[in-house]
Amino acid sequence: MKKPACMHCNGRGRVPVAEPLENDPVLLKVEYKACPACNGTGFGAQLQEKASSSVPTHDPNWHELYEAALLEYNPTELDKRIAAARKAIHRRLTQDDYISPEERQKIDDALSALFALTRERRARNET
Repeated sequence: MKKPACMHCNGRGRVPVAEPLENDPVLLKVEYKACPACNGTGFGAQLQEKASSSVPTHDPNWHELYEAALLEYNPTELDKRIAAARKAIHRRLTQDDYISPEERQKIDDALSALFALTRERRARNET
């Protein structure tokens, strides 16, 4: 009988951990570390039971802050909005709540877009 995949890391055994860079609070350093729920094994039946018996209580605020950063046209406010979105994403990634594969993909896409937006903003400032 096959063991059920860990619901926290989706059977990967690793989870992303995002931390702000010391020299640039707008950018996040993302590393993959062993999943704390399954100790890196990728299997976690007890977490699966917990996830199915409770409703996730995470704050979906990261998505709203991310959208606000994408829509910001004022250059002085853009950096603040990007930083706020990244901090909210960091909070979401460090919560112990289950993150669905769909939300994990949205977070990965959001981090990529915020990075590109930051890079584009800096390129404009240099010219």
